Amino acid sequence: MARGRGTRAGLVRDDVARAAHDLLVLEGFSAVTMRRVADVLGVAPNSLYSHVEDRGDLADAVLDLELARIAMPEAGTSQNKVELVLRALWNCLVARPGLAAHLLDRTNRSAELARLRRDLGELFRRASATPDLATDYVGVLLSYTVGSAAMAGSMNIVSADRIFREGLDLYITALNLEPAPGRFTVREWPIFEDTIPGRASELAG
Repeated sequence: MARGRGTRAGLVRDDVARAAHDLLVLEGFSAVTMRRVADVLGVAPNSLYSHVEDRGDLADAVLDLELARIAMPEAGTSQNKVELVLRALWNCLVARPGLAAHLLDRTNRSAELARLRRDLGELFRRASATPDLATDYVGVLLSYTVGSAAMAGSMNIVSADRIFREGLDLYITALNLEPAPGRFTVREWPIFEDTIPGRASELAG
């Protein structure tokens, strides 16, 4: 019996995610829909539900493909590594308008954000004078970074980049290096710690 348009041999979640990611790159986040992805794959939209729960889950998969490109640097001080990871996250989200807002709505659904959270948390636990607060530090920094990226779309990109970098520098400067290289000690948090109420705990996991 001939295979109908609603099915495709060997189709897996990764195929669906990559087709959706192609749409993201070519047409933007608004094009990442079940119907458009189904058209690209040559299947019926309903067949995608065997691989993704809904449009939100589809967008999660696309987001994870983007975030998978961000890795913890092997060289540099602890502060250098934190700064580079967060700048990479901000750049990634700003380059794909719509992803940051999606991430704010579904902070606990991204496997790749969870990976970054774990990597940053482990770095803080090794390098901080107060390792028991590592989860809080990571939550605040991720909250600031994702929130800033979400707001960047309504601003001049040069100004948004400058404001983000200045704010990030304030946060990281607040984590003074102790005499032993690579160890943090907290001085004080900048006054905009609660810019995005409630998000720090969610992003910390």
